[in-house]
Amino acid sequence: MISRLNSILILSSLLLLCGCTDPENNENVTEISNNEVTSSQQQNQQTLPPVKTDSTNVDGLQLELFDNNGACQIKENEQVRYLKPMAPCYFVRHTGELQLIKKAQTTIIAVVGTLVKPKCGQEAQGLRITNGTVELSEGLG
Repeated sequence: MISRLNSILILSSLLLLCGCTDPENNENVTEISNNEVTSSQQQNQQTLPPVKTDSTNVDGLQLELFDNNGACQIKENEQVRYLKPMAPCYFVRHTGELQLIKKAQTTIIAVVGTLVKPKCGQEAQGLRITNGTVELSEGLG
């Protein structure tokens, strides 16, 4: 059951990421190296408090994303969990609107991180929301 859930979330996340292109020339985003952050930047990040990068309300559930010293966190109401993509991370949006897939009582949204262009990343993780409960996929990237 869990592997089927992960497959569905990964496929749904890939479908949502189709909107993650360069709007000017509609080309797919290219990858960058994670080694571009210098050690001095990493040292400075260790002392910073978490910074909210995105938020949304889905099916009555308040979801907030945070950059916690390079790690992506999601806060669902009062519960905080780490996500697999590196920060900063954002919900997948197209022209400002949250991209989601709804079927019956289930909503699937995707989070992207490890940015290569503004709000478009090379790593993703799907969120499945059913009856106020959030399940996380294994992640992509």
